[in-house]
Amino acid sequence: MRPPPLRSGNVTYPVLQNGIEGKYVAWFLIVLLVGKIFATSLTIGIGGSGGVFAPSLFMGAMLGTAFGDLVNLLFPQLTAPAGAYGLVGMGAVFAGAARAPITAVLIVFELTGEYSIILPLMVAIVLATAVGRTLSRDTIYTLKLRRRGVDIRQGRAADLMEILNVSDALQPVPGSLAPDTPLDAVIERLSAERRDSLPVIDADGTYLGAVTSHEARESVQDNALANTAGELARSLPTLKVEQTLQAALAALVRHEGSGLPVLSDDGWHLVGWINDRDVLRAYSDRLHASIHQDLGILARPAGAAPPGAGPGQRVARVRRPTGTAGHSPGADGNTVVDLRDYALVDIQLTDGRPPAGLRIIEVPWPPRSHLVAVRRDGQTISTTTETVLREADRLAVLVPAGDTPDSVADRLRRRPAGAGSPRPPEGEPPDRLR
Repeated sequence: MRPPPLRSGNVTYPVLQNGIEGKYVAWFLIVLLVGKIFATSLTIGIGGSGGVFAPSLFMGAMLGTAFGDLVNLLFPQLTAPAGAYGLVGMGAVFAGAARAPITAVLIVFELTGEYSIILPLMVAIVLATAVGRTLSRDTIYTLKLRRRGVDIRQGRAADLMEILNVSDALQPVPGSLAPDTPLDAVIERLSAERRDSLPVIDADGTYLGAVTSHEARESVQDNALANTAGELARSLPTLKVEQTLQAALAALVRHEGSGLPVLSDDGWHLVGWINDRDVLRAYSDRLHASIHQDLGILARPAGAAPPGAGPGQRVARVRRPTGTAGHSPGADGNTVVDLRDYALVDIQLTDGRPPAGLRIIEVPWPPRSHLVAVRRDGQTISTTTETVLREADRLAVLVPAGDTPDSVADRLRRRPAGAGSPRPPEGEPPDRLR
């Protein structure tokens, strides 16, 4: 099979054409492949605009044709012409780089007009896409965006629920029941605790399940008064302390009740309890704790609306000198800060550039910005002003609403001669960040 001419509109690719037509020997194909990889990497690395589409097709063609020459040498009676492997290689390399399998198939068809290789082409493209996803979450196109803190899967706004852990909202274990607790005592405890469910724990501390008011009510209706807590215990969805609040909230939404148990890593021991109010409280507390700490002020407890706040207005009450520009003094001399004046942005640290490698106190934080949380290796870490940020850290930063995400990311990448640190939240020592 002679490969068809490669053409896109009025644009032709003569070197690419010669390669898959077999006009170059295998070692020269490898030289072209290595040279193209080096030139493309250098161009992209220095910020040039050499393109990705055509280089990926060229690399795939050279690699595929060289492979075709090899298999033709080893199995001359069983293989297709080397150019066919070059066409398949074009689609596979582009699909692996761009993570766009359907586009890769259509592009190869558009360039070649050849449909006889559709099955091997589709198989190679699917495999290349799968390998690309395994090796890296980013494509050659999305990596540049991620370096600027833009995650196209999540948007630029930070999802604090994805950064905070269950441990940030964990509540103490409610009063537990022994497996042999009789039904009347179970009902009395549910009424006294004002809960819809209570955990059942044996003498060894092993979590056996939870008794809900629904099971207790059904036992009463069925006149099964001899039932014990162990017999009434049912399995509830469980959480782990390292899970995100987003995952916890999803589980709580699916299971409507008074909360879910949080188990230890071994899955046998109860370490706490959490409900949807705890999740929202942890979110609000972390957000409010980051407001205006530069003047040593204290955020008002979540849910407490100060006098004068409008209907539905989310505010924080802070102690601050009156008359400060941009803030409204309350009747008691405190200041009402409207959180609508702020935005939460998500910054992903990549490629070792600043602020990766800097201590938090050295980072050139934008004016009136506040570091809310740092997530590292899937965990929200406790930080101080001396904590060194690392590549792959994910920062949630509270910034004035007028600051664009790009401007925040650009400012953080500057290597400062000296910079101040974010302010500590309520209840922490001055050098402590949550």
